[in-house]
Amino acid sequence: MRKKQEGMILLISMMILFMLTVVALSTSKSSLMQAKMTAAVFDANASLNVTEAALFETADFIETLVNVDGFGSGGNGLYAEDNGPADMFADATWAAGKYWTSTGIDGVTAQVFIEDLGIPNGSFDNTSIAQMGYGQTTGVGTVHIFKIVARSLGPNGDSERITMTYYGKRF
Repeated sequence: MRKKQEGMILLISMMILFMLTVVALSTSKSSLMQAKMTAAVFDANASLNVTEAALFETADFIETLVNVDGFGSGGNGLYAEDNGPADMFADATWAAGKYWTSTGIDGVTAQVFIEDLGIPNGSFDNTSIAQMGYGQTTGVGTVHIFKIVARSLGPNGDSERITMTYYGKRF
């Protein structure tokens, strides 16, 4: 005599298929998360590289200056002493016309502003800046300190880097 099948094989197959589906979905979710994290790291590194390149480009620009007459209210990204933006993180600081744009890398550019902080005073000795020329001379002229701030968004626009440094030049 034959026994009637009651569908146990079908039930067990469905349970195994369900478990495999859950494992596959969780693996794909994990892979998607890793892809997003990788893209975010790439975006962050790209924006950091662009801001650092902009700092070097700005230092080269400062070296071409013969005086600080072009520094004023910052209409071109050049601010005179005590005239620079108070908050480098504020959106208004990076409004159009208040910065200049760096050359950039692979289509990603940085926004830059420079503030002339003037001649150092107080505990800072103007003659203590180690600048050597031919024959170990220190040169003549007055040293001006500049604050350089660069901001860049990554290629995807998902990350933002703001980098600040100081640069001294003898005029």
